[in-house]
Amino acid sequence: MTEPAVDGSDVGYAPPRVTRRSILFGAAAAAAGAGAAVAVDRFLVDAGTEHDAPDLLAWHAGAHQCGVDMPARPPHHLLFSALTWQRAPTPDHVRHLLGRIGQTVLDLVEGAPREVLPDGPGVLMIQVGIGPRAVRLFGTDLPGAKTLPAFAGSDDIDPHQRSGDIVLLVAADDPSVLAPVTQHVTAETIDPAAGWSIAWQQQALRPPGEGPRTRTPLGHHDGVVVPDDSRDMATGVWISDGPAATGTIGVVRRFALDHQAFDALSEAERDAVIGRRRVDGAPLSGGTIDSDVDLSAKSPSGDYLIPANAHVRAAHPSFTASPLMMRRSYGFSEVDSSTGRSSPGLLFISYQNDLDTFSRTQLRMDDMDDLMTFATATAETSFLVLPGFDRSRPLGSTL
Repeated sequence: MTEPAVDGSDVGYAPPRVTRRSILFGAAAAAAGAGAAVAVDRFLVDAGTEHDAPDLLAWHAGAHQCGVDMPARPPHHLLFSALTWQRAPTPDHVRHLLGRIGQTVLDLVEGAPREVLPDGPGVLMIQVGIGPRAVRLFGTDLPGAKTLPAFAGSDDIDPHQRSGDIVLLVAADDPSVLAPVTQHVTAETIDPAAGWSIAWQQQALRPPGEGPRTRTPLGHHDGVVVPDDSRDMATGVWISDGPAATGTIGVVRRFALDHQAFDALSEAERDAVIGRRRVDGAPLSGGTIDSDVDLSAKSPSGDYLIPANAHVRAAHPSFTASPLMMRRSYGFSEVDSSTGRSSPGLLFISYQNDLDTFSRTQLRMDDMDDLMTFATATAETSFLVLPGFDRSRPLGSTL
């Protein structure tokens, strides 16, 4: 199989075959045959098989940014950046800035300049969003205009760590490209003299796993319930109409994890906190890692097999009567400079078309999830993931 040319000539709308080293980015074509093209890694369709590019591109064609339901197996490494302003801009300023960001992303993924990506892009995903303050410049009733409510511990988070007016997610299988790509996009578009700065950033790692499932830093499979077809995505994730149509609302929360306290529990106690067996990921209600959690299953003595305060019960969508969110998590580790001790953390990401869907779930977890005993929120941001864009329809032009 051939490698894509450095100048991007191999990354066209209808390349002859889909190559393993390809680019994923936020400018999905607005319709089949329109605008910039998207080349995607072949693992996005099914394991190990090759598909003619037109079929694959037709499957991917649409107005959505990548990084929500595609790729099916998220890249292993991610750098999240939340930028904020000190002097409130006008709507025209934000729209112009978004257009510049979009053009820079297109220039980057189509040209893959050697000074930024000397070895080529590999599997690279770039996603752009705007926070509630920026959304409200265009209308207080727009999706994404609402801010997150006060969750348990939110008042203890530094206000700067709860902000984000421009949000950039860069994900790749090669961690060495995260910082150069982020720096290139921001340096080409963000003027510090105009009052913009980075509020907070977090680089994180996602271990090997299938689809949305992987092990968390605490060692258990997350086992999240996520949409698995276009109907579920339309119901719970994609915004259906208005200026933000085909976008979605993202939430990112960062947690410090008390690994020592969790590890001090017995194996059975740890499994009870999660609701799954650590050894194989199977729910305590029985079956395998792929089995649905049976929240009604009981032991012969009448006790629920999934404890009342287990994470999989507290986070289950059936209790909030909410549609399914697209959820995933990344882990990270930070070293305390004073003690030299490494502390694990979790970067949680969800996408939904109604912020209340996430908020109801998190408030329920605050109230009854034993896992929250071992997790302390240290940063959080909600944002509108803008609709897809291309050369003819700039990023943010629908606002």
